[in-house]
Amino acid sequence: MAARFVRGNAVRIEADITDSASGPVAATPIVITIFDPRGNAVVTEAAMTASAVTGTYFYNRQTVVTDLIGVWKVVVAATVGTPIGRQLGSFELFSAT
Repeated sequence: MAARFVRGNAVRIEADITDSASGPVAATPIVITIFDPRGNAVVTEAAMTASAVTGTYFYNRQTVVTDLIGVWKVVVAATVGTPIGRQLGSFELFSAT
């Protein structure tokens, strides 16, 4: 189930980047693309920020009350020398009223 957020609030998206042995990897670049419920890219390959924990990256997005209600798709792409893969996820926006 996708994490749920009320429109108008901040959404923090985190990604853990690991190697084939599930060890944390300091990758660069880590980029995120976010799609609204209609499939439109509203964030395209934005850089994610490294946290204090190796292999963990985050991206903050402030939603607005006019953002579409529904499930938003997230794609995170990581590179260590060559692209190492993509993580797919989602979150759901809903109205508090």
